[in-house]
Amino acid sequence: MSLAGDPTALEGLAKQPSRHPWAWLLARVFAVDTMTCPRCRGAMRLMKIANRPDEIARALADLSLGARPPPRPRPAPAGERSFDFAA
Repeated sequence: MSLAGDPTALEGLAKQPSRHPWAWLLARVFAVDTMTCPRCRGAMRLMKIANRPDEIARALADLSLGARPPPRPRPAPAGERSFDFAA
């Protein structure tokens, strides 16, 4: 069987992209549209990409956010039960 003469047979063999865009993945997992502004419902655009720690620190500083993560929550008071899952 030769596929060279039949162009419709080749359509089924076309490889689909193996990865989805990150915005699609976030929308599917967290039900959040990351490409739409939550305040005005307008389209958002990518402003900066930071992959290395120094780039991330610089991007956070530009936004007046600390380069350090937020503090850990305080332990539960004595006698109060605590659970390992987040709310």
